[in-house]
Amino acid sequence: MIAFAIFLISIGLSLISFFDKKANYQKESELLESREFYTSVNVTLNRGGFDLNKSALTFGKIALGGSATRSIIFENNYNFAVYAKISASGSIAELLSFNNIETIRMGETKRISFSVYANNETIPGFYDGKVKLDIYPAWVDIEKIK
Repeated sequence: MIAFAIFLISIGLSLISFFDKKANYQKESELLESREFYTSVNVTLNRGGFDLNKSALTFGKIALGGSATRSIIFENNYNFAVYAKISASGSIAELLSFNNIETIRMGETKRISFSVYANNETIPGFYDGKVKLDIYPAWVDIEKIK
């Protein structure tokens, strides 16, 4: 009976600790971290090509009417699920397509894909900018971070 009571107390303390950590994250800042990646594409009239750069989100050359997809890997090392709010800036932003919000479970390694499209009205040239991931704990109201 005493062992059972000690067990219940330890579970209670664990729950208090969890909710205390959750409250501290909410008090300090709902934003856990931000990550930025340089991104670029060269839109050409009729010729595509690859860019094998592994340190940036580069799409190389794509022809008018073409597209390309690249991914980044996000490893969730937090002890809870997180949201990644994704945004793009710079001249490339108008050509990029991606999910604005990604949910990454605790311990999950997730591939987040970005596609660039150059329709026939796109002006040939060099487009670049940044992709930003703002990381929030999953208990944050997702409507507040959209």
